[in-house]
Amino acid sequence: MKKHLTCLLASSLFLTAILTSCSRHVPANNPNFSEKLKIIDSLVIVGQNEIAIRLLDTLRSAIPPEDPFISEYYCYQSSLDFFGPDHGNTYADSALAYFKNSSRKSSYPGNFRQALFIKGDACFKNKKYLAAISYYAQAKELKKAGDCDDGDLAVKIAGVYYEQGNYRIAARYFIEKYQQVISCPSNLTPEKKFITLQANLNNAGFSYERAGLLDSAMFYYRKDLNLIDSADRLNLAAKRNIDAARSVVFDNLGGVFIQQRKIDAAVNYLSKSIDLSNEETNPTKVTTYIKLADAYVISGKLDMAKAALDHCVLLLKRYPNDEFNARRFKVLAAYLFKRNLLSEAYKVQSRYMHLQDSLGLSKSELYKTDIARQVNNLQEQARVSDLEQKAKYRKLYLAVISAALLFATMIIILIVRSLRRTQKARENATIQNQKLEQALAELERVNQNYIKIMRIMAHDLRNPLGGISGLAQLLLDDDELNEESRHMLRLIETTSIHSLEMINELLKSDLGDSGPLQKDLTDLNALLYESVELLQFKANEKEQQISYTGKSGPVMVNLHYEKMWRVINNLVMNALKFSHVKGTVEVALLQKEDHVIVTIADRGIGIPEKHSELIYEMFTPAKRVGTNGEQPFGLGLSISKNIVERHGGEIWFENRSGGGTIFSVRLPI
Repeated sequence: MKKHLTCLLASSLFLTAILTSCSRHVPANNPNFSEKLKIIDSLVIVGQNEIAIRLLDTLRSAIPPEDPFISEYYCYQSSLDFFGPDHGNTYADSALAYFKNSSRKSSYPGNFRQALFIKGDACFKNKKYLAAISYYAQAKELKKAGDCDDGDLAVKIAGVYYEQGNYRIAARYFIEKYQQVISCPSNLTPEKKFITLQANLNNAGFSYERAGLLDSAMFYYRKDLNLIDSADRLNLAAKRNIDAARSVVFDNLGGVFIQQRKIDAAVNYLSKSIDLSNEETNPTKVTTYIKLADAYVISGKLDMAKAALDHCVLLLKRYPNDEFNARRFKVLAAYLFKRNLLSEAYKVQSRYMHLQDSLGLSKSELYKTDIARQVNNLQEQARVSDLEQKAKYRKLYLAVISAALLFATMIIILIVRSLRRTQKARENATIQNQKLEQALAELERVNQNYIKIMRIMAHDLRNPLGGISGLAQLLLDDDELNEESRHMLRLIETTSIHSLEMINELLKSDLGDSGPLQKDLTDLNALLYESVELLQFKANEKEQQISYTGKSGPVMVNLHYEKMWRVINNLVMNALKFSHVKGTVEVALLQKEDHVIVTIADRGIGIPEKHSELIYEMFTPAKRVGTNGEQPFGLGLSISKNIVERHGGEIWFENRSGGGTIFSVRLPI
């Protein structure tokens, strides 16, 4: 939540309001836990993240699994944005898992509503906007009649509209959030209430600025400054937060004045923003220096523009950021054109365009996992449908056999007749199976053609969409355009960029690719050592240890690095999941003449003998909950077995006396 405090970069400032809405919707069921969370909240606000995390860890061990406060704990963990979106999604799922028992939903509706909101936040951060809105809507329905709406749904919808480029609508929802926090009684601390109100005013102004409504933007920026001045009078503890908020508003005002060509005012506010920073190399000042350089270029003060750009270089070396580097290239190109250094200017402009293209391609990776999941869901639905159809045939067959046996006890003639009917049924079943096989083969052929056509269409659409985006960007540089035309051009630019991202995602999704693995000679000893080092962080959550016994030198094996890493990760994560708190997982590497063996041993709950053949099935029915309530998915061992066998290897396990299992993977050298 350190982003609450710095509010730092104008281009992503609207997220602050979303993050501040992660506060608890209902009081905790245990007052002591609530007080501890308030302490942790305060630590996060002032940037003491490490201490806050340690307190959270001690808090978790004191919560019984059946206590409803466990869901509130998971929600709070999910809201800690500095861990990244995967962390938030995992804890959001854990919070919702508590309510699989439907009786808990009615017993603790406030906690359930909170879990739905947090899951919506996790979906939003992972760019799954439709899913996010769905969870938000479910949470909204749980609000009791007469309850004061604290604006959580409004700010979340604002974030979705902002991402879609509907800045005017986003601004209205940010304002609605601000008004509802003002009018509703709240259990927020003064510091957190200030952050929430200030962020939503600033986000409303920034949204209007992006929409080209500069007068409206200026109104809300100045209203935000009045709020910040009142916070000074209140003597809030987190003064650093107040200075950071004022610095951001000054930065945004400077940007508006540049667009209005009021360069002196712009330089004044941007200089104030820089002066508020106590750090010589504050990463939040990159955008301020870029704007300052732009103002100096416009006013013809080229030496001062060069100094500001040099400061940007210094900051970006310490805190690399491709998006800000692209903006710096754009201003640098304008500076070089002013200097009449045309050759250098064109080179820098080319680097700017190339970096912008790279940023667009990198964003497409955000959607790749979601597409793969949708494909897996469709495949699973097809498997379920096929199994249901086969079950119907088996029931029909058993009914026929049962009827035949019943008639056999009555009369021989009926037995013969029943046998003939059974034979006929078998012939029909054979014919039907043959037809089904033909239909499946035809379906596979059609599916491959569909994939090929889809790839061709996606590839052919890239160039015209890229051209549309480029033309829109070029037209936006025309100073003679009115605001309505600029708004329409921005919509065209945004739509074309989003379409390009979707197409790039499709082309990189490996859809339909079933070719052989690309294997390289790899040091398996180093791979295992790195895997254990990385997974120790996960083991710390249950106070577990991972030991590794390897070789003194390299062990070279021909394998696909990423896929083999996934095998090791799956097996070690399973060992951690089914081991007890403070347990130990032992990883070892044995080298033979023509093969190597990797073993992963634990002292956990073991695997029942009746499940020994089921655990490698996709979506196996033998999956079990971990020792700490971790949810299983039934995919890891199936995927691992497939990867190992594609390497020409073998995977097996054996139960240990006294509890636990040893999984072994043999790979040829």
